[in-house]
Amino acid sequence: MSENESYEFLGFGIGGYRSFASDKQALVGPFGKVHLITGQNNAGKSSLADIAYRVLPTLSRGGIGDSQHYPFTNRDIPQGNQWTYDARITLSLCFSRTSLLSNAKGPRQNDSTVNTVLDKALSSELVTRGDKSACWLDFDAPAISRTTGSETLSINEQFAKSLAKECNTDFRKVAYTIASQYGSDPRDNLEFIVRQIIPWNTIPQVIKVEAIRQITSDGEPRRYEITGGKGLIKELRRLRMPNVEEQFVNQKKWARFERFVRGILNDPDAEVTTDAEATAVLVKSGTPGFLELSDLGTGIEELVMIAAVVACNDNKLILIEEPEIHLHPTLQSKLVRYFLDDENGNRFLITTHSPSIINTPGVTITQVTNIGGKSTASQVRGIVDARNVLDDIGAKPSDLLQSNYVIWVEGPSDRIYVNYWLSVVAPDLSEGTHYSVMMYGGRLLNSCSADIPGDDDDLIALFRVNTHFCVLMDSDREKKRAQLNSTKLRIKKECEASGNFSWVTDGRTIENYVPAEVLRCALDALYPNKTYDWELGEEYICPLSGKFKGKTYGPDKIRVARKVAELGHELSPELQKHLNKLTKMIREANGM
Repeated sequence: MSENESYEFLGFGIGGYRSFASDKQALVGPFGKVHLITGQNNAGKSSLADIAYRVLPTLSRGGIGDSQHYPFTNRDIPQGNQWTYDARITLSLCFSRTSLLSNAKGPRQNDSTVNTVLDKALSSELVTRGDKSACWLDFDAPAISRTTGSETLSINEQFAKSLAKECNTDFRKVAYTIASQYGSDPRDNLEFIVRQIIPWNTIPQVIKVEAIRQITSDGEPRRYEITGGKGLIKELRRLRMPNVEEQFVNQKKWARFERFVRGILNDPDAEVTTDAEATAVLVKSGTPGFLELSDLGTGIEELVMIAAVVACNDNKLILIEEPEIHLHPTLQSKLVRYFLDDENGNRFLITTHSPSIINTPGVTITQVTNIGGKSTASQVRGIVDARNVLDDIGAKPSDLLQSNYVIWVEGPSDRIYVNYWLSVVAPDLSEGTHYSVMMYGGRLLNSCSADIPGDDDDLIALFRVNTHFCVLMDSDREKKRAQLNSTKLRIKKECEASGNFSWVTDGRTIENYVPAEVLRCALDALYPNKTYDWELGEEYICPLSGKFKGKTYGPDKIRVARKVAELGHELSPELQKHLNKLTKMIREANGM
């Protein structure tokens, strides 16, 4: 969970609430910068988002709201459950293990017994729930406020009993050491401990971007109230024309906001401003003068509005329901990347059905399901869980190309070289996300077609696997002006016809791009006791096709490729030219 290490508050959960009536807690997190809640319609996504919006802002040190702003009512009790005066809802809070241990460090500094017990408790599966860097703590909250002041959260009794049994302690000594008080049972002692070590102030303020998104000039909200289009133009004006005290911070925010607008309009010279009275957002893009933002279409207007809300807020948890509405998939991906790159300290909680948003690198995901009227929620971990999410929302391979670009190569050593070279020229591109490398297997290339497929093709159509691709082929030339074979010529012609990239090596094989001295270092390191007398620097001789002296075999191409990638080497101008074209096409296929 490395992406979450800088955050102390990592998530929340709920049980005994509306459709989340099962014994298993519905957990949202651990989450980092951008967290998605996804699932079918009526599964319970909005109910979980509602918890963030209604409950998290009410939390104080150990309390949950007051009698006038209490977040729960008897309507939150699951249907079919009889409401009673003492009915309770289970609320779970997740914090980083590092943070909790750090807050407890002072009082227990030199007490090895307390250290051992606390470390064991915070490492328990009951607490970590599958992630050793996270700690989940379960509390009970009344279903309706019964006091005139603030309701006190209390540790869930079953949680306390189970943890005490697992750790074989009543936590009395730990409570006394950390909180200077103790109770008569494990539940009381755990309450004393967690109230002392929980960083309550790291639970963020939450703002909600409403589903109806339209920029208006009315309203005079203060900056922390900017949650949608109402009054946003005046705030944008303040960013664009800041006062002296705010000029450096606001200019930086505005510059990033304007870069985003230029990106979605595909116009590096686009300009954004407001009119003099701050009644309209104006955009200039490919036109002699400025147009009102609304003239660019509903999707662009909503996208700019959401981005502007982000620019006008700091250190918030921004809740957005279904931002994909009215947006092309490419713009959806750009919006999420804007969230991920936010430098204002904001975090984002998003409900969505969009495969394009779900497939964005860097997000974390909670999947919500509803079976027989009962909802459950769990964190998505690994590619199998991700596949199940896409299946659940009805996404098909035709809706989502899980890698937006395919590089076809002859064999596994070619893949190693390509991945290494791309890591040098474009470290932001990653295999499995922005592109995939697939193998056509040498002579099997003559069974493949790079052309736009017809209904009665006998050849294997690369176009059907992915419409954006590159075919990398060894030239196999024995001299500079030697003719390519008929299969390679056909593939080149078909790639040109379909608008794709055919890369034929400048030398005989892909290994000829590697400098001779680097190949020699790799061979010496891999085969220190063998002699390899073979031409390594001749462009039209395969450098690895020879045999070791006195042996019937030569170097292993895959092992050599791995060692070359480990050693690294300078890229030749010819290789750089091909890589520049390849990265450009990968970025275009990914909407980057």
